[in-house]
Amino acid sequence: MALDANGEPSNFYADGYAYYTISNNMGYNGDLELAMVPEQFRTEVLKEELDSNKVLVENANVETANFALLLCVQMSII
Repeated sequence: MALDANGEPSNFYADGYAYYTISNNMGYNGDLELAMVPEQFRTEVLKEELDSNKVLVENANVETANFALLLCVQMSII
């Protein structure tokens, strides 16, 4: 997984100098790559369907279900 912070600092100028700087925190964007996605998730959330050969097939006309992704991140600072 790779996450990058979104947002840029904004400056308020007075007398030609940056009098005040605020960080605009707009969350994070990232990529998550999974090797194996459970079949239940693929059918219930991604709305993939089993065909007659028992192969999961994506339907481009179906909208995926809403879901939340919960993570636990542990960092070690030396």
